[in-house]
Amino acid sequence: MLTTKRGLFLAIAATVFVGCMMEDPEGSFRIGEDDESQCGPSLDFQDVETYDGSYGPSSAFVAAHEGPVGYLTGGCSGTLISDTLFLSAGHCGYAVGEHVRFGYQRDASTGIVDFELETEVLEVVEQENNSNYDYAIVRLSDSPGLDFGYGVVVAYDPTPMENLTIIGHPSGLPKQISAGPALATAASLGPNWFRHAVDTLGGNSGSGVLRSDGMVIGVHTNAGCSTGEPVLGNQAIRMTALVPRSPTLQALLATPACFNGVQDGGESDIDCGGPCDVDCARGQTCFVTDDCQGTDTCAFGVCGEPAHCYNGVRNGGESDIDCGGPCDAACARGETCFRQGDCQTTDQCLFGVCSEPLHCTNGQFDPGEADVDCGLTCDGDCSLGQQCFSSSDCSDPYTCAFGACSL
Repeated sequence: MLTTKRGLFLAIAATVFVGCMMEDPEGSFRIGEDDESQCGPSLDFQDVETYDGSYGPSSAFVAAHEGPVGYLTGGCSGTLISDTLFLSAGHCGYAVGEHVRFGYQRDASTGIVDFELETEVLEVVEQENNSNYDYAIVRLSDSPGLDFGYGVVVAYDPTPMENLTIIGHPSGLPKQISAGPALATAASLGPNWFRHAVDTLGGNSGSGVLRSDGMVIGVHTNAGCSTGEPVLGNQAIRMTALVPRSPTLQALLATPACFNGVQDGGESDIDCGGPCDVDCARGQTCFVTDDCQGTDTCAFGVCGEPAHCYNGVRNGGESDIDCGGPCDAACARGETCFRQGDCQTTDQCLFGVCSEPLHCTNGQFDPGEADVDCGLTCDGDCSLGQQCFSSSDCSDPYTCAFGACSL
């Protein structure tokens, strides 16, 4: 079933948060009980479209990864992992005929809460909810991944204090982002889970847990945080536990997306970045610096020259201060160089110094000269009577008049 809607869908007060009990699945929506999913003194959520970057991940990162996140209308979140497959928590109890909405969020310009697409669960592909596993993979109608993209699963365990992001629908709110560190504390649910200090509420169950490059490394399932010490941490099932268990995830990981000439599968640009071994070239899109080649950095979502190319110091492989080597800026004549490409335009790198081109000393009238071995790209100025294009081509005290150096 395909349902699209533009206009007012639902007005929800941001102050209405429905909590859950310590260590209980957050899909339960137990109204009136204490919120035990807040990690620390403040509950930190922001609407995805107006997120200001203050939680650590950039606003560009959130914009790049919020699309695949959907909302089960019964009260859970999840993430598209292909055009039709949706990954969530098993305790949400998915069934054929239920509905998952995408683009359910608050518009940044109007403040209106709306959704873009409502899909139907066609098949429950895999679903478990027991002491060892809590996950669901369902097949949705209408191939929503074609419009909203999909996340990429990777079998990876976070290290303590590694920053993580959760995008979902806490308490059924329009799509929110929260972030926080992975924790070293052992999960009470067993070794297949890890702890994190990302704020969550009922409705976040099933949300993908993202590492800094946007890869899905876990599925959030249970509460556990507190507002004071010790925080203990909320709990997510590890992708390192789910991948060996799930034939569907194994098949997805075996499908190459990095060689098809299309930007998909979590790539930051076509066939590079994200899960691909190939790094993106300068000028291509990136999510994090690791998406870029060599020492290049990811700035404003684009791979660019390293930050040291602006620090006024010769470092990081520069041939001279902030020029040459990995820097976009070419070195001026007289500055140090390693190779021809370190110098400006037609200048040559001669004995480690950017110098005038070789043609400026060959006794011939070559392109790039105003007259024989003088003017334009050459250090030598032209003498009285020689051709010129401007007075800068002429030696003192001559000026260029009618195409010749004159008094």
